[in-house]
Amino acid sequence: MSSWWRPGVALGLVLALAAATGASADRFALDISPATTRPALEAAVKDLGGSVIYFHSAAGIAVIDAPAGSVSAGGLSSVGVAAAFPDFRVTLPKIDPTTAPSTTPPPKAPIPKQTATKLQFLSAPISQAPADPLWPQQWAPRSLHAEGAWAAGVTGKCVRVAVVDTGMWWDHPDLAGRVDADFAKSFVAGKQPYEDNWAEGYWHASHVAGIVAASLNGYGVVGVAPEATIIPVKVLDNGSGWFSDVMAGIVYAATSVEKGGAGADIINLSLGGSTRMSDPGSGHEWGLFLTKVMNYATAQGVFVAAAAGNDGLDLDRLANIFFTPCENGNTVCVSSAGPRHICSACECAPVTGAIAFPSIYTCPCTTSPPWPLAMTQQPASYTNYGRSAIWVAGPGGDNSARWETPQWPCWRHDRVLGVGSPNPEGYKTLPRFVHFTGTSMATPAVAGVAALVIHNKAKRQAVDLCAPRAAGRPRNPMTPGQVKTALAQGAVVPGGAGASDYYGHGIVDVGTTLGYPQPPWAD
Repeated sequence: MSSWWRPGVALGLVLALAAATGASADRFALDISPATTRPALEAAVKDLGGSVIYFHSAAGIAVIDAPAGSVSAGGLSSVGVAAAFPDFRVTLPKIDPTTAPSTTPPPKAPIPKQTATKLQFLSAPISQAPADPLWPQQWAPRSLHAEGAWAAGVTGKCVRVAVVDTGMWWDHPDLAGRVDADFAKSFVAGKQPYEDNWAEGYWHASHVAGIVAASLNGYGVVGVAPEATIIPVKVLDNGSGWFSDVMAGIVYAATSVEKGGAGADIINLSLGGSTRMSDPGSGHEWGLFLTKVMNYATAQGVFVAAAAGNDGLDLDRLANIFFTPCENGNTVCVSSAGPRHICSACECAPVTGAIAFPSIYTCPCTTSPPWPLAMTQQPASYTNYGRSAIWVAGPGGDNSARWETPQWPCWRHDRVLGVGSPNPEGYKTLPRFVHFTGTSMATPAVAGVAALVIHNKAKRQAVDLCAPRAAGRPRNPMTPGQVKTALAQGAVVPGGAGASDYYGHGIVDVGTTLGYPQPPWAD
């Protein structure tokens, strides 16, 4: 597998995507048949001197440790193994946050604690603009025109969104009450799904989760679906992990609660890579194997959104390269769009006051009003594209103004502002709000819109997605294909053109998708 981040692509444009770095000589992912049993596989692998790490018959996947050179599909065919792949490590590129520590005294915030928090919901419909101080700086969710849906009571309430990613700091004030920590799970050996490490490689899932569902609580930022439920599924640690763990995380997220899974309605995959690697024995490709896993998720009624990648590549012209999981099965492949020069005046002096509180955000935009809704978005300079792959685009921000000569002073505001990890030692009581850029930011915006689409349908059909699990919570009333079609029909291509190589069917838009007019308070 090759990397989505490669020399020549500006670091900071690829903040969110995973890349394979090397194969394992003794760890293998197996494509197994429905007839394969765990005892039979364990016995066969034991004869090779190995052991079974993971097994899921319904999804057709197993993972084993075995001595190098001992494993082949032919050697295990008697127990139903169709293909054996050397497993791969995937890694996140170095991060490039627009942040620096602040000494601003923090407001009262939850004391971080590694415990499940009770899900919290709004006490009344949203009838005014969010009071969250960073909302005026959030061009990305505002560009989706979700306020009309919010005012109608469509907030993604109890739609379950699995973030298959790094560990997550769910004690961040804008995530507290949004995370069903009882179903949080880690597939990284010896690691928990909760993560409060501020260092690079740990921030990613928290930022993604906030784009989907940061609480509308008057504190910091607001998510697209502010009452959706987040399920953290950790498959990367310190920015890296096994590719087979990613697949296992997808299977867990898609499997119903009754069968031991997370019972997700939506899976967000802000990660991926490219592959053309084949099993030497069978010629079976990784891409086809992962399609099998993605088809399992679809069969469970789960909508999956995945990032398209940040190489600036035309996927239509890469006949021998398969981007995964973006191009697998019924997955919605998401490209990135964003404005350039959206902020014409900013102040990068040391900050004080409300906009600086507890974040480490140091250059507030002073343009008034900061984000006109008539702003023009265009394809992000880094996004992968191609009509055969891209279904829709989301607001992922841009970085190109950073590299202009002279440098545009407010370039960081073209990025996506959202939840961050805790601050470094000495500032850990100050939760971060940071800017990042990438198709990883565009993808959770699409997942958030999908949550609103599902909640809208459930609300109209009186389906209670918040029903207690003991009572048998109903699945959402829409199939993945119906959600996918709704997003396409409501998407908007800037300039009114038709389907686009860069946007697919267009940039997702809540207003045109659900038909709710913007309320007067939505500026």
